[in-house]
Amino acid sequence: MKLRLTLALTFVLAVILSAEDLTPRALYYRAQTGSQPAPQPSPQKKASPPSAPSTTNAVNRTRPTPPAPPVVNQTQAAIRPVSHRLGLRYNLLLVDAASGKAQPVSSERTFRSGECVALEIESNEAGYLYILNQGTSGNWQPLLPSSEMPEESNRIAARKTVRVPEQHCFRFDDRPGTEMMFVVLARNAQQVNDLNRAVRTPVEATPAQTPVMTVALNKQVDVLRADLRSRDLKIQRVAEPQAANEPAHAVYVVNTSTGGGGSTPDRVVTEIALKHQ
Repeated sequence: MKLRLTLALTFVLAVILSAEDLTPRALYYRAQTGSQPAPQPSPQKKASPPSAPSTTNAVNRTRPTPPAPPVVNQTQAAIRPVSHRLGLRYNLLLVDAASGKAQPVSSERTFRSGECVALEIESNEAGYLYILNQGTSGNWQPLLPSSEMPEESNRIAARKTVRVPEQHCFRFDDRPGTEMMFVVLARNAQQVNDLNRAVRTPVEATPAQTPVMTVALNKQVDVLRADLRSRDLKIQRVAEPQAANEPAHAVYVVNTSTGGGGSTPDRVVTEIALKHQ
């Protein structure tokens, strides 16, 4: 039994180390393509033959004791999260405001005044998406969801691309600088309860209420920014597509946490700097 347990733990450790060696892009796609071992079927109970009680008792005495639940099930439970690293992929789009045509560009590009951009995001799991923009005042403003949007408007399906803004684009003005966008992806809304409350400012909020709500939103961004310092957050920029359905200049952000050390594997946080001159 000890040998089997040791072998199982060794296998789990090997899988974890193997996952740590994978690139963020590989981990992102592994959540969909990584196959899981089939569950071990439960032992079938044999029906007692319609014979004399003495014969049945004899069979029961000679039948070996059913084995303990296979260790492989414990191994499967331990390694399952390794193939499900929560991650997102985003692209910056340079948009022709006249024609509406968009093309992906490098996230490190320096934009010019008058150019128009949009953001495309895809998640490898279903979850809740929050996108905020930092204005010239230094305060954060929600882009998705906003108070005008339905309650479930920021729900994102796995492998479905979301564009912000959906129909338009952000145009850079004549003032050079850096625009900041803050993106949060959570498996469930409970992971970001305070942020969820802060971004859903009531449309009928009074002028006196608005500053208080702005302070609350800024505070939540500061709290979540701590995730950016985590070593569990891995980022990879891929300039050239490596698959037919992969856009150019994709950026992958994956949370590799297993839940230890106070970190959570259930959300991904990233900042996007838009430089323009």
